[in-house]
Amino acid sequence: MTLLLAAAAVILLMFLSSLCSGMETGFYALDRVRLQLRAEEGDGRARRLLVAAARPAVAVCALLLANNVVNYFVSDAASALLDGVAPSSGGVLRQVLDTLAVTPFLFVLGDLAPKDAFLRAPTRLMLRFEPFFRLILAAFGPAAAPFLWLGRKIGGEGAGLAREETVFERAALGRLLTEEEEVAGLSPAQRDFAKRVLRLRTVRVADRMTPVKAVAAVRLDARASEIAALGAAVKRSRLPVWAPGGRIFAGY
Repeated sequence: MTLLLAAAAVILLMFLSSLCSGMETGFYALDRVRLQLRAEEGDGRARRLLVAAARPAVAVCALLLANNVVNYFVSDAASALLDGVAPSSGGVLRQVLDTLAVTPFLFVLGDLAPKDAFLRAPTRLMLRFEPFFRLILAAFGPAAAPFLWLGRKIGGEGAGLAREETVFERAALGRLLTEEEEVAGLSPAQRDFAKRVLRLRTVRVADRMTPVKAVAAVRLDARASEIAALGAAVKRSRLPVWAPGGRIFAGY
C-alpha cells in the first residue's frame, strides 16, 4: 500500500509540476484580444485572466514559487518510491541514482512537454486550467511580494514588469488569426472585424484622407438652398463651412 501511495503521489505531483511549468509559458503567450472578446461575452475565467495579466510579475513569480515547491515534493516522493522498489542504505550513490531516475521525467514530462503544449494553444489551455491558476495566485501571490521587491531593488523599478499591450494591438490580432487551434473561438463577426483591422496595417494616412481642395464645403454666407443642394450632390449630411477668407474651416 505504501508503494502504491508513493506512486500515486509521484503521478499527482508530476501533473501539478507540468501545470505550473506550462502555465508559466502560457501566461506569457496569452492573447489579450481573445481574452477581451471572451470577457465581453460574459466569460468569467477570461475576465479573471485579464485581471491577472495586469500584474504579470506577481503571477509569474507565484507560478515559479509553486513549481519549485512541487518539484521538491516530487523528488521526495520519487525517492520514497525508489526505496520501496530497491531499498538502499543511502549515501552518495543513492542520491546519484535518485537524480538520474527523476531528472529525465521532470525535464520532459514536467517542463518541456507542458511548455510546448501551452505555447501552441495558450488561451484555450489557460482558460481550461484557470481555477488551478487562481489557486496558485491565492496561495503563492502574497509570498511573491518580497521577491519582487528584491528584484526591483537589484534590477530597477521596471524589473520583472511585462509591457502592457493595448487590447486591439495589431500584432496580437495577427497572432490570433494565425493560431489554427484557437481560431474556432472567434465568431464570424469577430473574425471579420479582426481581418478589417489587420488590413489597416498597409494603409497610409494619405490613402485615407481627402485633400482640403477636394473637400465639399460651403461659404459662411451660403443660403440654405445652396447647402441642401451641395449636400445632396455629395451625399453628405454634414458639410464643413469656410471661415471668411476661405483658408480655414469655421465649423460644420
